[in-house]
Amino acid sequence: TSMVDLVTDVYVTYMFWSGGKMGYFKASLASLGVSFALQLFIIFLQNKNLGPGRVLKEAFPVLIGFKP
Repeated sequence: TSMVDLVTDVYVTYMFWSGGKMGYFKASLASLGVSFALQLFIIFLQNKNLGPGRVLKEAFPVLIGFKP
């Protein structure tokens, strides 16, 4: 599931950091950041006319890894 993917991505990113592999860490962190930012931006565009409450309601599943 998407939640498991998020957990493994965060774990691998942490392992790169703790292992001193800063190049891989930065690339992995950038990938996660761009993915989240793009998803949240699309949610904002789709729901901006429905109000901030609706945007937050739609963004929450993305932030916890429930939506891919």
